[in-house]
Amino acid sequence: MKRMMIKSGVASMALVAALTSSALAQDATDILNEQLQLGDVFGHMDVVVTDDTAGDASSTGLAYGNVVSVDVNRDANVESTQGLHGSVDARATLNTTGHDVSGTASALSTAYGNSGMVMSDGAAVDATLSQYADENESITATTRVNIRSAGAISAASVSTANTIASSVEDGGDLQALVSQVSQSDVTADTMVSTCCGGTDTVASATAVTNAYDASADSSRNRHDVYQTSQGDQTRANTSVTQYSGENVTAVSTSSANSLVVNSAWGYSDLEGNQDNQSQVVATTELNLDNWDGTAAASSYGVGNSALTYNIGSPTDVALDQFNSGDVYASTDFNGTGGAGGTAISSTTAIGNAFTGTVCATCGSNGVVGGSINQVNNGNVYAYGNTNVGGTGGIAASAAAIGNSATFSTYGNGTGN
Repeated sequence: MKRMMIKSGVASMALVAALTSSALAQDATDILNEQLQLGDVFGHMDVVVTDDTAGDASSTGLAYGNVVSVDVNRDANVESTQGLHGSVDARATLNTTGHDVSGTASALSTAYGNSGMVMSDGAAVDATLSQYADENESITATTRVNIRSAGAISAASVSTANTIASSVEDGGDLQALVSQVSQSDVTADTMVSTCCGGTDTVASATAVTNAYDASADSSRNRHDVYQTSQGDQTRANTSVTQYSGENVTAVSTSSANSLVVNSAWGYSDLEGNQDNQSQVVATTELNLDNWDGTAAASSYGVGNSALTYNIGSPTDVALDQFNSGDVYASTDFNGTGGAGGTAISSTTAIGNAFTGTVCATCGSNGVVGGSINQVNNGNVYAYGNTNVGGTGGIAASAAAIGNSATFSTYGNGTGN
């Protein structure tokens, strides 16, 4: 039996392609990855435009601590351990110093502490994946757009301490054991300041401490996932100030532990534990004068979040969720003038959230079942403030929920 070992101290975008191609080229059934990042990682891009621009203008800043990607088309055992003992900081800014962009003005910052991906095409894969982010460190993504006007505006920041994605298809079989522990602070911050947007303005900030995202198609998939967030704070903030526009959207999403399993035509099983001890904060501020179309501001904060979805096949769940951190979501919408468009404001804060759904279609017997144990010991706050002049309509909501669990089966299948 052959063995492949990969060791790396500094992650880069080139590492993703290198690891993917080397994994595909091996006849080996065992893949071992060990990565330890001891220093800080910074990816900053600042763009200044000193005259009007006829086309698009963009700025992108990326910072990754450890990255591994494995793509196999034969049976394999995969073991991966990633440790982060430094800070990760990504920044993207776009400043036109009082000039116009005729096309799209965009800026994106992405900061990942530990990032992993396992993909299987028709193969049986047994994967053991571990990620750890040290205390007193920070994972930060910052995006700034400051322009006079543009045809469209896009600004986003994404920050995650530990993230793993898995994918299996075409009759494969995935067994994944996942451990994600973070004692780091996670922050995503997006700010847009502009006079005018021609069509759309979209600004978002997403901060997640631990994230596991799995997809499966026509394959058996089983997941044992254990997520722990112990840092001081997971925070997402979005701020947009714009005089006039057409469709304007500002969104902030903050989650300590996030788990998604999306499957179709294959048995799915999810077991594990989510434990959040960090404060979770999501804040959004939208300041407008005149606009057409829809202006929407929303904030979503959750301690532990789990979602399973399957089409045509059964799903079993056994999951414990414990939240002891405070969850805070706040949305401020200020429209100072009259507008022909609609104003929408939404604020949601949840301690623990689970949704399990199966679509039993085409005569299948898909059904979802199992057990969920939720304990929330943190305070949950949802604040909304909407202050507008004349509009085409207003819809505003604020919801605070300690624990939420939903099991649902629908469709025209036979069921059990």
